[in-house]
Amino acid sequence: MKKKLIFTVLLATFGAKGFCQTTNGANQANNPIEKAQSSISPSMKAATINSASDVALYINGKHYNSSIMKTISPQDIESIHVDRNEIVIDNVKYNGQIYIQMKKEYQPHFVSLADMQQKYARQAGIPTVFLIDNEVIRENYADYVVDEKKVLKVIVDTTKSQVAVINLITITNENTKQTNNLKIRGLQAQLR
Repeated sequence: MKKKLIFTVLLATFGAKGFCQTTNGANQANNPIEKAQSSISPSMKAATINSASDVALYINGKHYNSSIMKTISPQDIESIHVDRNEIVIDNVKYNGQIYIQMKKEYQPHFVSLADMQQKYARQAGIPTVFLIDNEVIRENYADYVVDEKKVLKVIVDTTKSQVAVINLITITNENTKQTNNLKIRGLQAQLR
């Protein structure tokens, strides 16, 4: 319970700006991308990472993009250490460092969205849009990393306009419950 609380506080403190979406009526009307997203689905959100407030994230001693936080489960974390000192890695300044040690029995399989694109987009060269739990990813797919073991299912939809939409549904309690629900469509019958 304590690890979950620490993990949640760290994510809220360092990653809140990166996963928040602000809506300004004037800007939204002028931005065609936001217009298109709002017309696609009302439940769709866009996830962006604000590198100005980013922290350097290390998992099992290796540096990763903070996007990996989207698919890490708190139950798989052994320990967390926070270092508030600034650091520069590959000419990028980070405001702090988070060291996460995963439990020994859990071996994550980190993969970039670019690798997922090659694996699931059958036609090479067509534009691809990624969603994770119905949130549009606006980051560089080569840098955006997910734990493939935490992906419940992959939904690939190639639209008529030759755009591949790949929606990664992660393993969460809510998503697992929805997957386990069996829906039967057809005529309604009244039992007496």
